[in-house]
Amino acid sequence: MATPTASNAVSTERSAVLLAAEGEMRVLLRGLLRLNRFRVLGEAAGWDEARGLLRSGRPTLLLVDEPRDDGALLARIAQEREGLAPLRVVLISAARPAPDQPAGGVVDAVLPRPFRLRDFAGAVDPDGRPAGTAPGP
Repeated sequence: MATPTASNAVSTERSAVLLAAEGEMRVLLRGLLRLNRFRVLGEAAGWDEARGLLRSGRPTLLLVDEPRDDGALLARIAQEREGLAPLRVVLISAARPAPDQPAGGVVDAVLPRPFRLRDFAGAVDPDGRPAGTAPGP
C-alpha cells in the first residue's frame, strides 16, 4: 500500500515519490530526501502504487531503490515515463551502467551503492545544487 508522508518546511518545487521494497531502506531514503529539502509525496513498494502516486502528486523526482526483477520495473517506467513528464528518475543500484546511458536511458542518474551524501544530493537535484541554494545564472 502506498504510504503518504508529511513534509517539513520544504519547497513545493522539490517533490518526490520513493519506490523501494524494503521498509528500512525507505526510512533511510525518506530522511535523505528531506535533508535535501524534497517533500516526499509518498512511498511505494511496487510500480502500481508508485504510478498512482506519480499521477496524483505530479512530483519532480522518482527515487527507485535497486529493483531485483531483471529489468521489468525499468521497462514499465520507460513505457509510461513520457506521460509522467517532467520527472527526474534516479536509480540506486549495486551495478553501474555506462555514464552516458544510465540504465539504458530510462533513468536520469544512477547512484552506485554505497554512495556519498554529496553524490546523492547531486543525483536527486537536476541542477546538482546542494540543498537550500538558489539556482545559478
